[in-house]
Amino acid sequence: MSEIGSEYIDDLTGLYNRRFLNKSTVERINEADQNKSSLSIAIIDLDHFKNVNDTYGHSRGDSVLTEFAGFLKDLLRKGDTVYRYGGDEFVCILPDTGYEQARRISLRFIEQCRSMEFVKIRLTLSIGIASYPLDGKDWFSIFDVADHRLYSAKRYGRDRIGIPDIDKKTLIIPTKEIIGRDSELSMIKQFLEPAINGRGSAVTISGEIGVGKTRLVHELIHSEHYGSFELLRSNLSATTQSIPYYPFREILRALSHENSREYIQKIPEIYRIELAKIVPELSDEVSVDSKQLFMIDKFRLFEAVSKYLQLQLEDNPLFICFDNIQWADDSSLELIYYLLKTQREFPVVYFLIYRIEEIKKSGFQDLLVSMTREDLHRWVMLEPLEGHYVT
Repeated sequence: MSEIGSEYIDDLTGLYNRRFLNKSTVERINEADQNKSSLSIAIIDLDHFKNVNDTYGHSRGDSVLTEFAGFLKDLLRKGDTVYRYGGDEFVCILPDTGYEQARRISLRFIEQCRSMEFVKIRLTLSIGIASYPLDGKDWFSIFDVADHRLYSAKRYGRDRIGIPDIDKKTLIIPTKEIIGRDSELSMIKQFLEPAINGRGSAVTISGEIGVGKTRLVHELIHSEHYGSFELLRSNLSATTQSIPYYPFREILRALSHENSREYIQKIPEIYRIELAKIVPELSDEVSVDSKQLFMIDKFRLFEAVSKYLQLQLEDNPLFICFDNIQWADDSSLELIYYLLKTQREFPVVYFLIYRIEEIKKSGFQDLLVSMTREDLHRWVMLEPLEGHYVT
């Protein structure tokens, strides 16, 4: 790991982190495609890990995670890679591995874990598996299938590999169309009409883990009907919550292309300086005193982000997707609120996706109340497919 920059290493476990996972997934899929081989992923979650922190304290919980990370590394084969996804969730990428082989590997994880102690604490695992190209043609589809199967493992008792519900085993995922979501799709398309006509909007999508929130948005906004829109996406986690403006760092970096210098030059210098404080890549022609780096002027930064996005919107309308928004830091939530109120006259849609089981006591819960009171968004709740939706 010494050849990889420290920004890609998880401080606690020494594993690759979620940022490096996001960076490397496209390359892994492309390699599998070029080699016409399979690739599988396993999302691994420690069962009832919250009880460890509550009973023994976070320090011991951290020691458990560190030992567990070593346990996974020791069991993986040469060429396999494990990442700490966030909290007590880990992701293993298994190249040249089909679903059945990935299942056998995962069973070995579960069986070995049952006989282990981590800092003298016994734990069990739940695992969700998905394979390329069997379960999807791109990373988002594959991850969503594995995430759904992890949820299935949790729902049916934990300490197991999740499988699709029995009555859905014949369903091929991903399908050409999203099955069972016609009402939700129709509703969201109506919500997007203002953006088609050049006006801003926001769509909040909520639901339990594994119901397909991210995939629904991904499939929708990649349809031909929205071909003129550029997608910008930030995927948040518990580990990113402590990084100020993390989702906007990702969004602004994604916008760094050949026209970025031209756009930056159109923004007054007092605003360019604020952008440079959170995204140094945009600061080639901005001189920032070292004492200023830790002194962000919120109003100027909010205006800077707004102006920069508005310049981008002159070329293309935008879909900006914040996945797992419940993990956004408070400063980012304030900025989102500001943009929702000030960009109603621009062709941009903000998708705010969150897990209902993780929103309690989060800053986003307060933002959601304000957004609803001021009619700043439209809301869709995804129930499990056997249920119904609520708006």
